[in-house]
This record gives sequence, structure tokens and C-alpha cells, in this order.
Amino acid sequence: MSCGEFRELIAREIDGGVADEDRARVSGHLLSCAECSRYREELHAVAVALDAVGLPLREEAAEIVATLGDRKVGAETVPGRVSARVVWGLVGAILALILIALVAAASR
Repeated sequence: MSCGEFRELIAREIDGGVADEDRARVSGHLLSCAECSRYREELHAVAVALDAVGLPLREEAAEIVATLGDRKVGAETVPGRVSARVVWGLVGAILALILIALVAAASR
């Protein structure tokens, strides 16, 4: 397999979507290829950053669901102001996506 094919497997591995045999092949390749090993470290760092950005949003979504409680679907509600947490969460997510794009462009 080429490094490009291994990088696709690395990306899927970080997302948790590879079989055990592919994970073993990736691990073996990473031991012998410093460039792919660096690529995995960078991609993992971006994934961790994205999870950190998304965590407050997931927590806020859980709070919203808990607040809605037993309301009937379609009940009219008046939209409130967008909280600063949501705005900064979206800004962080956008910045993280830009970082991913930069890492991907730099690895080519």
C-alpha cells in the first residue's frame, strides 16, 4: 500500500471506523514511516481539538432537551437570543475546520 492509502486508513482509524486487521497494518506502517506517523499525530490533535469544541455544544443540546421536557411537538415557542457559548462554539468549530484544511493541504 502507498502512504496515501495508509493516510486514508489513518483518518478512518481516528474516526473509529477500521477493522482490527487494518488497524494492525496501520500500526505496522507507522513504525516504519515517520511522515505518516507525524500525519497521524497532527490529525489526532485536530480530532481532539474538534471534540473539545463540540463538547460544550453537546452539553448545551442536552440542557435544551432537558428544558423542553414534555412539551408537545409543534408547540409554539419564541426564539431567544443566541448565547455567547453557541457563537464562540461555532467560531471555534469553523477555526478547527480551517485548521483541518490547512493540515490536509500541507500534507499533500
